[in-house]
Amino acid sequence: MGQISRLQHLLAVVEHGGFRRAAEAVHLSQPALTKSIQNLEESFGVPLLDRRPRAVVPTPFGEIVIKGARQILAELDRVRREVDLLKGFESGMLMVGCDPYVAKSVMAPALSNLLAAYPNLRYDIEVLGWSILRERLLGGQIDLHVGAPPEVYGDEVTTIEFSMPPLAYFCRAGHPLAGKKQVLPEEALAFPRIGMEAPPGWTRMYAEIYGFEPDSDEALNFRFAKSNDWETLKTIVRRTDSISGGPREVIQEELDAGILVELHVGAFAVELTAAVAYRRARLLPPAAEALIEEIRRITSSG
Repeated sequence: MGQISRLQHLLAVVEHGGFRRAAEAVHLSQPALTKSIQNLEESFGVPLLDRRPRAVVPTPFGEIVIKGARQILAELDRVRREVDLLKGFESGMLMVGCDPYVAKSVMAPALSNLLAAYPNLRYDIEVLGWSILRERLLGGQIDLHVGAPPEVYGDEVTTIEFSMPPLAYFCRAGHPLAGKKQVLPEEALAFPRIGMEAPPGWTRMYAEIYGFEPDSDEALNFRFAKSNDWETLKTIVRRTDSISGGPREVIQEELDAGILVELHVGAFAVELTAAVAYRRARLLPPAAEALIEEIRRITSSG
């Protein structure tokens, strides 16, 4: 029995609060599990568990070993997953973080096309705000981040830039701005604005449109509310005089039903760029290469 197995056994005892249930979880007899923990303690030369009458709790030495064990086992899982991914199109799970801005307009069609061409690929897609996903990419919890512009990353990350689909600005049917041939920035400022968490470059761009000083409180906090959930944002827009903007795909059903109305905002019609990002040190597996190529094809074809 190796040291990795013993570390797994230690975590099982702590997570299950005792030897009996832990032994069942790791498919060992209770004496065998006890012996494994004793061998681990002997290797460190200190007691790792305090065996009380009604509970088993880590000693201060045990807390240190448990923390390290979790890190070691998480890294081992990551290495195994990368090996599986590099075997080809038949195995492995690619962990992808996707910004809400591109989830429906870019990620969904890309994966739909890949499903038809490579049905054995496996993807785990997480849709969250760009700042959370950046940290998860840098920390190794995800393999790719799709959506944030290249500027949010440093030299340790490779980015492949692409143009985002045009954004549509919208309000409720019956809104005072609905039906206007042209909505000016000063007219939009008269109503609450809500939207997604925006990367710094996008925020600066909109600050310029609205006439705010870059990095001023007005520029950083000009939205009434921020949310990374489109359903929440659309519900607020439907019930209030607020306005918002996002990919046309996320509001198309409401536009067709006449619930929401697209605003004609020539001055707001900016071109935004996003990127696929991955850590520079890693070798991309086939599943990642296939997704990147499909995103390139979709976004370059317009």
